[in-house]
Amino acid sequence: MDAHESEQRNAAETFMKILRVLFIAVSFLCAESALMAEGPVGVYAMVQKVVMEPNAQTPARIQIWGVFVWVDGGLKTPGPINVPQRGYMYFKLPASAAQAAAAKSQWNEIKMLAGTSQVIAFGNWEYVGPFEDLHIPVTGNTEEVRVRKQNEAPAKPITYVPNMGLVRIANDKPHADLINLLKAFMQR
Repeated sequence: MDAHESEQRNAAETFMKILRVLFIAVSFLCAESALMAEGPVGVYAMVQKVVMEPNAQTPARIQIWGVFVWVDGGLKTPGPINVPQRGYMYFKLPASAAQAAAAKSQWNEIKMLAGTSQVIAFGNWEYVGPFEDLHIPVTGNTEEVRVRKQNEAPAKPITYVPNMGLVRIANDKPHADLINLLKAFMQR
């Protein structure tokens, strides 16, 4: 190979690198714009532990500890997800007796799955704006749907809404990336 061919090959490789960087940048911008939206959002979690308050026999509140991601589009039409975050979500029972019974049932199931590698999905909230630090600015609601930092003291639990049920995510090919991502964050 002569110097001219070598120079052309280097130019072609440089051009391909530039195209890859541009593709990644455009992909990132498109993903960022998708996360600046409004609509339903669901929660996927790998639960590490559950704390029921005041106790497991008569719970009024629950701390769900683990790794969480928001799923834009909710559980029915999943789209982009945000970066996982370790911490806990803090809930209280809904006022309705029927919804409170459904919530307690889901809480017991979450507690049974704690410490396993089972990924679950739950919740369905409406939001407007970007995903920021796993905080959803909920439309028409004064409660903050968010993952709390591990060192944050429990205060002001949000109402647990069992409207979507609790979904166990299958350990299959369509969910492999999500499951591997949550496992990696759990091990950190």
